[in-house]
Amino acid sequence: MPEAVMGQSLAPLLLGTKGWEPRPVVFDEFTIDSNSGELRGTIELVDGRWGASLEINPKPPEKGEDNEAVLRRRPVPLLLYDLWEDYYCLNSIHEKRPDLVKKYTEFLQEQWKAHQALAKVFSRSSKVPLDAKQLETLRSLGYIR
Repeated sequence: MPEAVMGQSLAPLLLGTKGWEPRPVVFDEFTIDSNSGELRGTIELVDGRWGASLEINPKPPEKGEDNEAVLRRRPVPLLLYDLWEDYYCLNSIHEKRPDLVKKYTEFLQEQWKAHQALAKVFSRSSKVPLDAKQLETLRSLGYIR
């Protein structure tokens, strides 16, 4: 299995034995741009004290976009948070910690490449019939409406 989808047993941690290594938790959220077909979204991580969010393929400014909309855009591609001091992630500290911005930007870009490579392994198919119970489960999890 590709490293991007490899899990880790929590048994050593729960049992207090060797074999568990802390590592970042990576998650992402993407949508397909209806005009370009590109994926847009974020790939994020929690790594102990630090949280980071990298924007992938930011949406280009639209003609006539008002100042308020422009101000809501991210100031930089990677936002960095000190989760011990700001657990709601309200104030990015990217300007204060360029070392971590560099580290997590490189890490998340590599994760994004791994996710893209993994996506090529799978193909879309509308030929898989789902029963009512499966559809309800997918709805309850928020995968479909």
